[in-house]
Amino acid sequence: MASIVNRVTPSLNAHLPAFRSGVAARLAGVPAQTLRIWEHRYGVISPNVSAGGQRLYSAPDVDRLVLIKALVDAGHAIGSIARLPTSVLQAMRGSMGMIARRDGVTAPSSEARVALVGPLVSVLEFSAPALHVIQRFADVNAAGQANALDALALAVVEVATLSDQSLTQMTQLKETLAARQMMVLYRFAPGPVIRRLRQAGIEVMRAPSDAQQIESVCLTALQMPVIESKSTPTTLPAPPRFDEQALARLATTSNSLYCECPRQLAELLVNVNSFERYSLECQNRGPEDAQLHRDLHRAAGEAREILETALSHLMRVEGLSSGT
Repeated sequence: MASIVNRVTPSLNAHLPAFRSGVAARLAGVPAQTLRIWEHRYGVISPNVSAGGQRLYSAPDVDRLVLIKALVDAGHAIGSIARLPTSVLQAMRGSMGMIARRDGVTAPSSEARVALVGPLVSVLEFSAPALHVIQRFADVNAAGQANALDALALAVVEVATLSDQSLTQMTQLKETLAARQMMVLYRFAPGPVIRRLRQAGIEVMRAPSDAQQIESVCLTALQMPVIESKSTPTTLPAPPRFDEQALARLATTSNSLYCECPRQLAELLVNVNSFERYSLECQNRGPEDAQLHRDLHRAAGEAREILETALSHLMRVEGLSSGT
């Protein structure tokens, strides 16, 4: 039976944390293919769908998937529990004499000790009382020189890129800090490296650029309640589709066309991308100023998505390639 999907109503759902299917599957501890089967065949979840057709899963959606996985692992048939209310699933899990968590370990207490590693992540201030930041490191090298941290529930590590050496590096760092869990936030990485890290039990995802989304991801990974903010949306635009080199090639190649729209759009995107980065790095004079820059950053990302969609359509019509 096909699953039911809900179109996102921005005015009602903009404040809810949202995860794409791949991230939701990893947080729930199930393969993406399993999630698709559970959703389409059994209707275990009814995700929202963005205007662009992207399925978006909320933190409660992921928590429901975690419940179902725990029960399936305990021997329950997916067909018999797929459509049960979440409250019933919680009662069933409670009767198992355990509190299931995404990594199979007993759930932590109401407060989790967290270490932040990386130039941007290390300066974040979480609003959730459940996340207690006990140590901040400017980069991986600094964290690698530290001593083990007592009762560290989660190490959040920000890196620009991942390479073949990353598995050894991150495994050693996790051991050095004595972290129960590790989450690596990357910007660029080859697929095989990402898969090897996940196989080693290290959570990996593309780095969000918003503090509230990082906070939501941490809470969800630790199986802790996500505090929803009604004033600031946490759903972020997708990462850029075109890097600066691709945009530069498009701007140069399209000079030979009668229509200059590809070049104009490419140049607009370069400027919007630059402002998007600048708004994140701009110095803040206080909490209100920081919130203003987060709003500007999000607005720039939304504008970028619109321009990228227009450029992609124009490229198809003109027969252009980003690698041209």
